Amino acid sequence: MRKRFKIQYEIGVEPIEEVKIPTNSRDELPPVMAALQTIYKNPELNEKVFKIIEPCILGDKEVTGREGMSI
Repeated sequence: MRKRFKIQYEIGVEPIEEVKIPTNSRDELPPVMAALQTIYKNPELNEKVFKIIEPCILGDKEVTGREGMSI
């Protein structure tokens, strides 16, 4: 069964909350990255998003994924 990821920092890795996203780019990716960063930082918003997508990802909890895999 797949489980939600746990926020666990590692030495030498920049936390997602502190990643600087370029705002002066015309690329389509920075707004998506900023939205994902906001969802990651805000626990209430994170919970709402996972309530929407978990039923689609998990399906049958007995069969989907392997032990230890995160969503």
